[in-house]
Amino acid sequence: MSCRYEAVLFDLDGTITDSQEGIIKCVQFALQSLGIEEKDVSRLKSFIGPPLWDTFQLLYHLSDQKTDEAVDKYRQRFRVTGIYENRLYDGIQPLLEHLKKQGVNWPLPPPNLWFLWKRCCVILVLPLCSMLYAAPLWTRRIPISPL
Repeated sequence: MSCRYEAVLFDLDGTITDSQEGIIKCVQFALQSLGIEEKDVSRLKSFIGPPLWDTFQLLYHLSDQKTDEAVDKYRQRFRVTGIYENRLYDGIQPLLEHLKKQGVNWPLPPPNLWFLWKRCCVILVLPLCSMLYAAPLWTRRIPISPL
């Protein structure tokens, strides 16, 4: 049976990988650096998906300076440890292998290139990926109005 699609788009976090453990532990590390102890997992899960900077401000009412510090601390831990607290969801590896065999391209649009390369190598999907797309680490997302 031939595949009728030329390309399939996936996001990385929460779509093909379970990054919850790394994100939550990095958020806790960042908050602890500011003297905030957070153990409410449901509140910490709020950081999965939306931009870090916005979520720190929304949930903890931090100043811009403290928010920048929190994001820096988050990334400090993520670079060394959090990046490895990430796994493919069950069934994803065979799916990606199947797509590759069928000649289907599946570029990943991640948050930034350096982390993507390292994470893809860690979770063993880089050899299966057709393209990588990314924004620089230092960019702050600009809110976009709904269409």
